[in-house]
Amino acid sequence: MNPRVTWLPPQQQTRSAPRFDRTQFDSQSRSLKGRGVDYADLQHLSVLRVADLRNGRRLEAPVWAMRDELLRVVVVRCLENRFMLSNRQGTLRERLDRCRAAAKRHAAAKRKHLDAHIQQLRALSQNQLASLSERNYEKLFLESLRSGNGAAARLNALENHIRNLDGDVFVTERAPELLAAIFYSYYRLGLNSPTVGEQLGLSAPQVRQIIFRANRISRKEESQTVTHKPRVWLTRAKAEEIRALCASGMSWEEIAAKFSISRETVRRIVQGKTWRHRE
Repeated sequence: MNPRVTWLPPQQQTRSAPRFDRTQFDSQSRSLKGRGVDYADLQHLSVLRVADLRNGRRLEAPVWAMRDELLRVVVVRCLENRFMLSNRQGTLRERLDRCRAAAKRHAAAKRKHLDAHIQQLRALSQNQLASLSERNYEKLFLESLRSGNGAAARLNALENHIRNLDGDVFVTERAPELLAAIFYSYYRLGLNSPTVGEQLGLSAPQVRQIIFRANRISRKEESQTVTHKPRVWLTRAKAEEIRALCASGMSWEEIAAKFSISRETVRRIVQGKTWRHRE
């Protein structure tokens, strides 16, 4: 029985889809012939994955990423949020110095936890259970009762903790430089998140998470700087003036624009549903 095959026409690549050569899988044995490079050498070469931006990205680059003065503000705000700094007074240089000092404190505290986890991992891998802390020994005992293979489960948990803490310390110590490099490479150079992560020693999800938080912070800053019209407090005299203007033929929209109020408020005043005359 012959399988049924449906041939589909080639589709146009959109947005940040990678570019493919139609003949990239044709005659692979001859593609590197005479070049002095073998396929075994690819593991020692750096591969740069650049997205095809000819059709544009799914989301447009924000304004703050393209202007140096706004980029500095977003970087400092991201650092203040990361290190939970409430004092945001002073110039950007002073705020950045406070962030660097807080980064050193956080990194020192996390390094202590990292060293403790490494010691626990060594003691457990070498069967030196007497060197374990009471908390780790208790966890090892409970996991042994639960699964019967507590040592292996505890080793995996410690390895994950050490990996996460080591990456967190790496980002904390170089937070200002890493943030600026991520934003510049992603938005201005057009690199995708895997390529940015490979160049900076981060993972692609970490890069996307940092970019998402920066965009959220910038939107919050923009919402706080929006100037609102001052609220107009209506009095009985203004209500009478509104009724007189409406009686003269002025539309409700024009009256609302003149007094900086909504059309619904004008309607309620004109129809006597608010600011009624007391008997």
